[in-house]
Amino acid sequence: MMKTCLQAVLAMSLGASPLALAGDATYYTPTPVSGKYDAAVALNNAGLVAVNNRDTNVPYRIGYISTFPMSTSVGTLGGSDSFIRAINDNNDAVGESTTANGASHAFLFAGGRLHDLTAEHGIASVAALNDRGEVAGSDSDGRAMVLRNGKVDAFGPAGSMAANINDAGEVAGDYFVNGFSYRAFGYSQGKFTDLGTLGGGYSSASAINDEGAVVGASYTADGRHHAFLYENGTMTDLTPAADNSAAVDINNLGQVVGTADNQPFLYDNGRLVNPNTLLVPDAYWRMTTPIAINDAGQILSNGCDSQGFCYVTSRFDPVPAVPEASGAAMQLAGIATLAAVFARKRRRRQP
Repeated sequence: MMKTCLQAVLAMSLGASPLALAGDATYYTPTPVSGKYDAAVALNNAGLVAVNNRDTNVPYRIGYISTFPMSTSVGTLGGSDSFIRAINDNNDAVGESTTANGASHAFLFAGGRLHDLTAEHGIASVAALNDRGEVAGSDSDGRAMVLRNGKVDAFGPAGSMAANINDAGEVAGDYFVNGFSYRAFGYSQGKFTDLGTLGGGYSSASAINDEGAVVGASYTADGRHHAFLYENGTMTDLTPAADNSAAVDINNLGQVVGTADNQPFLYDNGRLVNPNTLLVPDAYWRMTTPIAINDAGQILSNGCDSQGFCYVTSRFDPVPAVPEASGAAMQLAGIATLAAVFARKRRRRQP
C-alpha cells in the first residue's frame, strides 16, 4: 500500500514540475554522430541515426545504422557501396546499393536481410518507409509509388517522385507539371492532390507527419524560395521575412526544421527561432543545416565546431527547463517527508 500511495504522490508532484514536460525544453545539447569521412542522413524516434560512408579513398562504402555504441551494417547487393535514405522505428532502412555488375538498385533492409527492390519489384529509387514497412519512391516508369504488402501501387503521373510516407500510408512528393516546373503533391486514400504554391510556379514537398501536415519549399509571387507548411488545405509561408528558406522535416508534434538565409530554424507552435540560440552555454557544436526532427524533439543537423570547422553531423537533444533551485528543493523535501510518513505508518501496522 505504501508503494502505491507513494507512487501516486510522486506522479502528482513530478507531473506538476517543468522537469516532466517535454514541451518546456529550452536548451539543446549536441552529440556528434558522424565525422569527416561519413555523414548521418536519417533519424528515428529512438534517436538512432543512419550513416553513410563518404570516404573516396576506401574500396567499400557501406551504410550503417548507429545504435550507440554498436552499429548495424546494411551490407550491399553484391557491389562495393550502399547508401541509406531513411530508417524507421523498427531499425529497417531503404536506400540504394551497387550490385556485383556495378548497377545501382533500390533496397529494403529489414529483419537483418537486404532485399533488392529493383530486381523484385521494378522499383527505380526509394525515399522513405514507415513503421508498417511500406516503402515510398518511384518505379521504373518514373511514377511515384508505394510498395505495400509486396505489391506496387504506382499512383503518380510520369515525372513524379514520392518524398516521404507517414504511418497511415499517406505520401508527399513532387510531380512535373506542364513540362516546365515541379509541384508538391499529397496522396491519401487513393486521392492525388496538388498542394499548390506560395504564389510562384514551383513547390516541392520534403516530409509529411501522421496528421497529414506537409512541409517543403515553394517560390513566392515575388520569386523568393520559402519554407511552407501545408495543413487543412492551406499552404502557409513559415518565413515571410526571409530571402531564401526551405523546410526539411516535421514531427508529430508539429515542430518543423529547416534553413532560412543560411541559418537553421525551428518552427514550434507558431514561433520561429534559430535553435543555435537555444544551445547549452558550453556547446562545442552548432547547427548549420538541419536534416530531421523526431517525436522526442531531437534534431539531426550538419554543423560546425566552435573554431569554424564544418565536418560533423550531430544529434541535438532537448534539455528540459530547470525550475528555480528553491522550488525544486522544496518539492523534493516534500516528497521525502511524505515517503517517511508512509514508511512510519507501514512499520506501525507490522506485528
